[in-house]
Amino acid sequence: MKYHKYTTSEYLNLKWFIKRIIKSNYLDQQILEHISKFLEEDSVSLNLGCGYWTPYDFVIRRKSRKVINLDTSYLVRLFHIYSGKRCVVNDDNIYELIMEYKIGAILSFHSISFIQIDLPKLINYCVEKKIVFLFDWSILSDEMHKENFSKYCYGEGVFEVFEIIERHNLFIMDTKSNKRIFNRNEINVGGRYLVSTQLISSN
Repeated sequence: MKYHKYTTSEYLNLKWFIKRIIKSNYLDQQILEHISKFLEEDSVSLNLGCGYWTPYDFVIRRKSRKVINLDTSYLVRLFHIYSGKRCVVNDDNIYELIMEYKIGAILSFHSISFIQIDLPKLINYCVEKKIVFLFDWSILSDEMHKENFSKYCYGEGVFEVFEIIERHNLFIMDTKSNKRIFNRNEINVGGRYLVSTQLISSN
């Protein structure tokens, strides 16, 4: 299996880190609000693709009983001294990690596009096990398969993910309009969406 360059390049991760320190963007503010709304207090949280630092690390730490920060970067242990783990996530070890650490919430922002896992399966698992799964989902052109992006961010894979979202009536918000969406026709190439497995009825 081939991995996207963000999964394998320390340089690109460091560049992204410096960019975020200098200036966070509107999407980061939306993600912060998304986490604040849907992340339950006192969860054991898995921060999947945590990088070196994000503008919402503080709210994840504040709301979580414990945070496991996981990334492919060699420097993850330096920036997350007590909770940083270097790992390339796949369909076998993600469930082992969830069970080993008794994970109650998974957060993955700016990362799902680069992680080669069965995303519909993970969403279904989280719904069934009542694990809160929060992530941002980018819809890319079909050409992105050449860049080793997740197949669930383009083509037929997009509809596989949305079918799961629709079936469970999960929360999905268009970051451009800042509104919840309900119809697959509202999913567009170039769009970015915030998703939560936390059922709306429980909020």
